[in-house]
Amino acid sequence: MKKLFLLLFLLGFTTTFAQEQDYEVEEKDAFQPMFSVGSGYYNSLGDIKGPEGNYLLGNMGLSTGIRINLNENIDMSFLFTSNAKLHEEDLDGNEFDTDLNSLGFNFDYTFHNILSNTRLSPYAAFGAQWMYFKTTTNEITKAVQESGMNIPLGIGISLDVSERIRFDIGMNYHLSFSDIDHATDLLNNDNFTVVGFTMHYDLFTPKPQEINYYDESYYVDVNFKALDIEDSDGDLVPDIDDYCPETPDGVKVNEFGCPLDDDNDGIPNWLDEQENTAFGAVVDERGVQLTEEKFKSMYSEYEAASREYANFYNESEIQRENFKTVNEYLIAKANAFNQAYNDESGLNAITGKRYKVQLGRYSDDIPSYLINKFLSYEDLESIPQLDGTIIYAVGSYENINKAENRQMNIEISDRIAETIIIIDENGIVSNYTPPILEEEEIEVKNEVEIDSTSINNSTTNDEVKEETIAANKDKVIYRVQLGYYEKELSYDIFEGVNVIPIRKGNGTFYMVGAFTEHQDALIKQSEMKTRGFSDAFIVTYKNGERINVSTAIKTERENKRKKIIKEERNPTINLKFFVQIGVWGNTVDGKTMSKLEQIGGAEKIHIKANLYKYIAGSYNSLEEAELRKSEAVDGGFDDSFIYAEHNGERIKLKDAKLLSQ
Repeated sequence: MKKLFLLLFLLGFTTTFAQEQDYEVEEKDAFQPMFSVGSGYYNSLGDIKGPEGNYLLGNMGLSTGIRINLNENIDMSFLFTSNAKLHEEDLDGNEFDTDLNSLGFNFDYTFHNILSNTRLSPYAAFGAQWMYFKTTTNEITKAVQESGMNIPLGIGISLDVSERIRFDIGMNYHLSFSDIDHATDLLNNDNFTVVGFTMHYDLFTPKPQEINYYDESYYVDVNFKALDIEDSDGDLVPDIDDYCPETPDGVKVNEFGCPLDDDNDGIPNWLDEQENTAFGAVVDERGVQLTEEKFKSMYSEYEAASREYANFYNESEIQRENFKTVNEYLIAKANAFNQAYNDESGLNAITGKRYKVQLGRYSDDIPSYLINKFLSYEDLESIPQLDGTIIYAVGSYENINKAENRQMNIEISDRIAETIIIIDENGIVSNYTPPILEEEEIEVKNEVEIDSTSINNSTTNDEVKEETIAANKDKVIYRVQLGYYEKELSYDIFEGVNVIPIRKGNGTFYMVGAFTEHQDALIKQSEMKTRGFSDAFIVTYKNGERINVSTAIKTERENKRKKIIKEERNPTINLKFFVQIGVWGNTVDGKTMSKLEQIGGAEKIHIKANLYKYIAGSYNSLEEAELRKSEAVDGGFDDSFIYAEHNGERIKLKDAKLLSQ
């Protein structure tokens, strides 16, 4: 009973310490030794067995040794056991007594991640021991010392009491190669068990010292004069007085280190495309005064997006019964819409089957060397799962071959291993399994005549995306980091925003956006600050590495310069100007249709869902487009505007003007 009480006490002691939450094991240096001392109950499993078998009815033995950590999970122990006793007596009167000593080593593998946020960790062990034993029986009255090998196999649970102390409780099963009990007519090897506990004490890890910030000696190595004049962004305003610490090179600043804004429109001079804006005028993100036409256009876009959201929300195939709570259901619908609305391919990206390349699926930290690689992909998306894991994926393809090519490129060029192809169908993710075809089926498929026109039409969007990805490989990617939070934020606060959560340590930091131009990142940063993320700041990535913002801006400008030079040398520049008259639903009222017919040449183009845009003509010069726009305005369409396409891709009008010059 005393032995049982002792074991129960040890278990209770372990459980009590384990209840402390938010505990993280401090990683120690490799080959850090610990002194070990322990005790255990030795119980024989040999030929002579008593009427009652109980692992706690054995005899005590003591052990000492040295424990060395090989890495975070694997430890090696050198142990010496002394004064261990084995004793059994059966109903026939056969009995034996054994004095046992042993010397050997063990390898322990500790599973730190199974019981997270606790001090407890299960472990498994194996090793080899050389044992010395003396056995007396009914027939042997004077024992002779013998020796032999045994292999211990064990399981248990460890408790990290402090940075220095570890406590183990476990059971070892010893496979013996010796006949320990010397039974009269049997020569079998006798195994035995040990149930015990061990305390490990770290002799060499220094005890953490509390820093006394009021002690002047703590600052003896600090160069305060250097700190006073340090200027990390080179704007001649010391960091200690700089309210805008990441000002780009060459930008003029005021006494607070912030870019000048001479017309006080809220847009600094270096980003302001309209100088001397009238006081009190409302401007856009580029400092250009908003016209009545622009206000109407913005309202039309908002109204269309609002209707689109309502339609999507009501028609979504995401069902309530697939979610535990109403909140999870609503969040899933909002995320599905956000993903669809922000995707260039429109709602078809979510309503059909799409093939994506899964870079990884994590329930906790992403390996540090992969974070920058992931965030360097412009089309990176995060897909939270109901089990708490997050899938990080790139691409969205209708054609499996495109996804496989993307996967191969990632694994070979970017050296990201263990990627898989997943299927995203209506927001439900599953792993892609390649079909297994019989040889006859393959031969038949090879004989089928394929319509090349059909293939080209079905994969046009995918090919455009692939070309875009290849072109952007050397571009910088701007993202906006919202902050670092110990508690994960609910996805419903990111409505309309494609958010990328990155779990790290005891918290999560959140990224939004993926931009190739700094101006667009600034706009998103300003937007997120107005939404309550006051600490939002811009981070930049290129080819799998994080770079500073000033370097990114220089690279962006250099890429634009190279692009312009290349296009100037290219005689086949395809620059077109279009006049968009307006956006309507599938049906247009008779009065509006009559106006459209009077303009003449208006083309109806499907955008997404039930939305269609009407454009008037395709022109090689901006002057021709402006004339056609005037005709549209005179015809009653005040919201008409001009947009440009370069080589089939829509570009900013100011860039088109530059190219046309």
